[in-house]
Amino acid sequence: MIPGKHKGKKVQVPFSIPITFKLTDEDTSELREELAMPVENNVGGVPFVEVEKVPVFPGCEDAEDKRACFKIMMVNHVGKNFRYPEGPQEKGAQGRVYVHFTILEDGNIGNVQMRGRPNKLLEDEAARIISLLPQMTPGEHKGKKAQVPFMIRIPFKSR
Repeated sequence: MIPGKHKGKKVQVPFSIPITFKLTDEDTSELREELAMPVENNVGGVPFVEVEKVPVFPGCEDAEDKRACFKIMMVNHVGKNFRYPEGPQEKGAQGRVYVHFTILEDGNIGNVQMRGRPNKLLEDEAARIISLLPQMTPGEHKGKKAQVPFMIRIPFKSR
């Protein structure tokens, strides 16, 4: 490039380009398929696939199938908040981050755990997405509020 000049002298010219990465329809389709798979319950609580009344994601209060609505809202949440970290994107780092978390008896998210470790920055991005989840109506089992573990796989693919 030809360097910038100011008053006849070469100067550094800062420049930035905003780049946004979003999940494609293919990625959200993959998320939907993976969310349909049962998850082993190794963190306590009542598994999502077994709990009598699933936690209610905001916006699903009037849904006939709250379990299906929850999964759709999770996919939408990931898609809306997904940002591919710059360093791994430039290096072509790819992988999936498996995020286990629990919807607690008060509807907040807790016990967040990562699995897969393809790259620390990818894990950090997955944790950031989960940290943005809204408070939910807690799940119930046998007439009592219950902790409900859930797992989502977040794919990171270089384009």
